[in-house]
Amino acid sequence: MNNLITFMLITVMCFSSKRTSGCNLVEFQNQLEPPRSVKVNCTSNKKETISVQEIKFNGKYNFPVRERGSGDRIVWHCYLRDGNHFIDIWRAYRGASRKRCNQIRAYIVKSDAVRLVRNNEPTKQSFVWMLAQLSSIRN
Repeated sequence: MNNLITFMLITVMCFSSKRTSGCNLVEFQNQLEPPRSVKVNCTSNKKETISVQEIKFNGKYNFPVRERGSGDRIVWHCYLRDGNHFIDIWRAYRGASRKRCNQIRAYIVKSDAVRLVRNNEPTKQSFVWMLAQLSSIRN
């Protein structure tokens, strides 16, 4: 009987933690030349914000994404900056109309562009760096 109670307790803990934490991931990998770093900040259409993160050469930064389901899609918009160059990724992550898990959006930051890897599969989608006017650069 003790084993059954322990098993049930562990099962409940596993299922409840999946509901409260994000089971999807957005990741940025800095593959610029050393010692260059890239700054990333993201916002969602649900008023969630990831403050500016500085990713050093060969570094990674990721954050969990929780889909809501029930037709309530979440969309993450991310802004990347390398010196006076920037990239706006309007749909860095777009949730499905139904809740799903184990979705990964990895963005590989390189000198010529930022490339998307979706669920560990490279895509043809890339984002080209734009030159910003110095007065319009975000911190």
